[in-house]
This record gives sequence, C-alpha cells and structure tokens, in this order.
Amino acid sequence: MKENDVFRFRYKAEAEKKFTLDPYHCFDGQLVVKKNRDGNFILRDTYWSSSDGRCFTPEEAEKEGTLTFVCNLDDVRNIEEWETDYYADEDVYNLSQQHGCYKYYTVKKCAQKSQGKMLQVVRSKIKDEEYSISSSINRIEFLSRQAQKIESGDINVYF
Repeated sequence: MKENDVFRFRYKAEAEKKFTLDPYHCFDGQLVVKKNRDGNFILRDTYWSSSDGRCFTPEEAEKEGTLTFVCNLDDVRNIEEWETDYYADEDVYNLSQQHGCYKYYTVKKCAQKSQGKMLQVVRSKIKDEEYSISSSINRIEFLSRQAQKIESGDINVYF
C-alpha cells in the first residue's frame, strides 16, 4: 500500500450488521491512501472531499471489509468522460465521486487510443442512428395515415 493508491471497498456482512442505516449512505466505497499528520497511512473515502469523510486505517479496512486495488493516482492522467470512448476499457478508471454525481475519469499515463474500442463505439453509434432513422420513418408513416384520416373527416384520431 502506498500513498495515492485507490481501492474499492465493500463491507463484510458482519460489519454491515452494526449499521442501523445503509452503510453506503454518503459513502462511495472508494478509498484513497493518504498519510495523516503522524505519517501513518489512512484510507479516506471519496464521498466527501473534506476530512469529514469516513476514514480507515489499513488494518480497520481489512478487518471490516474487502479491498480491491484500482490504480494509483500517480500512474494516471485525467480525461473527460467522452474520451473514454477512445481507450481500451482496461486502461480507463471511473473514479467518480458522490455515487457518480461528480464525474472523474482517468486513464493510464501510458495508454494509447484503442482502434478496437473506437471501432466498437463508432459501430454502436451507427446502429443507434440507423434505429433512429427507422423509428422516424415509422413515425412519419403513422402520422401520414393519421393526416389522411383527418383529411377525410375522421377527427377521432390520436397522434
């Protein structure tokens, strides 16, 4: 464990039982390793950006839950959400905070754009646009039929 390591944290079932309310309320379960005033490591949850957030010592975190390493903040660079379409999934980290309200994405510093991922995204967008065209054509045909009914005097139609 080193400073700026990011971990996903989930409470163990027995630790969850001690909470009267949802243990994940105002808690991301995304912990960043920092040094406290004494120089010891502390794992701080990202839900609150101030020191008011939930913190654990490494020992407390391992006793109360499971930790899954995500990345180290020194090994990544920030990107915008739309840029995630350009990089392989294994190179992108969603480090968003407050249950996704504050978007925060990073990519490995060494990551290059992924031809495969870009093609996958573009092909998906093409399918979406084709569906949109098909849907529009169907809607135009339906509205045209409704217009014909109205023109022939039938005003008991819905559109």
